[in-house]
Amino acid sequence: MSDPSQNPTPQQAQSVVEMASDSDSVVPGTFKSWCQLFRISNVFTAFADILMGYSVAAGVIEASDTIPILCMLLASGMLYSAGMVLNDVFDFGVDKVERPSRPLPSGAVSPGQARAVGFILLLVGIGLTTTPSLLEDGQFFSRSLVIGAITAICIIAYDGVLKKTPLAPFAMGSCRVFNVLLGMTLAPAALESVLGGFSQGQLWVAIGMGTYVTGITWFARTESRTSNRGMLSFGAALMMLGIMMLPYGVYVSTELPNSVMTKNTTVIWMLFGSIAGTILYRCVNAITDPSPRNVQIAIIHCLRSLIVINASVILTVGIPVLGVVCVLMMIPMLILGKWIRGT
Repeated sequence: MSDPSQNPTPQQAQSVVEMASDSDSVVPGTFKSWCQLFRISNVFTAFADILMGYSVAAGVIEASDTIPILCMLLASGMLYSAGMVLNDVFDFGVDKVERPSRPLPSGAVSPGQARAVGFILLLVGIGLTTTPSLLEDGQFFSRSLVIGAITAICIIAYDGVLKKTPLAPFAMGSCRVFNVLLGMTLAPAALESVLGGFSQGQLWVAIGMGTYVTGITWFARTESRTSNRGMLSFGAALMMLGIMMLPYGVYVSTELPNSVMTKNTTVIWMLFGSIAGTILYRCVNAITDPSPRNVQIAIIHCLRSLIVINASVILTVGIPVLGVVCVLMMIPMLILGKWIRGT
């Protein structure tokens, strides 16, 4: 099979932010159908956010943080998968007409089953956000729980209320912001806290990632038909802004003892500039010829770049081990992406 990032069909890259709703007769779902509902290959981008958030907040990696990190990765994966499933639940009526081969309209999985699994994953994900604080000091209520609950609210707001409105891209971006903040809660509150225990630099990084994802979502709004060049240009501009906010956040952070940014500022800006340049190249191709195929190629490239961007931030912070772990997540994402479409 050819690489979908090179030759995606309109069916392969339906929409970066889709979902479904209403109940029907219960039809047992196959393992592949559930994996398709979960968009399983994309969950690694959520994991990368957690590793990046932890790195920016902690500055160094401690062996004692291993289990809390694993717990938070699992929590993030649950929340992300819940969002993907509930997306299809709330879009069931639309998918019956436009995407009948999807698991719910095809009957491979019943809407009732999907709805139950989606909300169970959401609740379990929120519950898992408490495990790091329970393990460390026995406290149930914590920043992690608050951020996890807000993330879940953003997911439901996007899937069930805002997806058809102009606020949809910003709602999707906010889900990513809080996912990054979730990783940051693994470290103690910042000494120079600006909001909720997060420092100025940490907030810049989280909002930067959210801005990038907002740009992708905006870019993808009409990707199933010939897109508006102005909308594509605005989405690309948001992506570029988001990428450049990330190294700035590291630059202004005062709690990163091993930060590479302070020693090699020019090199780091060149690194992020080159990442932005490759993404912009794909976007410009789509803006020049806004056919569905070109737009979808750009979208897939932007989505896959999420892990590279996260890994670059981790390396900039000065934790190469986590940076390598983050990059290695590209392998299962690409392998699973060959088997299960990520959109």
